Amino acid sequence: MSQATGLMMMLTAATIAMTACRAGGDLASREERPGEQRPREAQTASPYSTGTDSGAKRQRVEGTNLGVGFEGTQRIPGVIVTLNELDASGRAPSKENLTALRGQLGTLEDGMRDDFRRVGLADTGAFHALTDSIAHQMGGGPGGTAKHLSDREFAELSGRVRRLISVYQSWVGTAQR
Repeated sequence: MSQATGLMMMLTAATIAMTACRAGGDLASREERPGEQRPREAQTASPYSTGTDSGAKRQRVEGTNLGVGFEGTQRIPGVIVTLNELDASGRAPSKENLTALRGQLGTLEDGMRDDFRRVGLADTGAFHALTDSIAHQMGGGPGGTAKHLSDREFAELSGRVRRLISVYQSWVGTAQR
């Protein structure tokens, strides 16, 4: 056995011994006895604050999801900006821009559906009808490109998307009350 291996084994044994000493001695003395209740420790399910984090209730930890957030509301501003930019260009959007918009709309619709499930809302048909008409107008399948739209067709699409957002916001707003 080399000196490095021997040194590594000795360090490992010392680390194990120190950990056992810090843990408070033997494990049998730490077991619960019948009728005895141990105080409940503050625990979180966060990967950023795990175990018995005494400050978990008082302190916000960077990167920790502290509550339920709506996915659709987070994606709406990006879609609105894209629609406004394409509207302001004064010409029919390119296939590439429409394909990018289609991707944005797909993630927006998925987020909206997830939000509806999260708050326990059922689609009355209005949401499905709008998403279906948007998908039909955009064309293309998974991995494909969107079809070309004229100025008039894009204006119709923009109106449908804004109506979809309005339907979503009214439903989610009702559920939050």
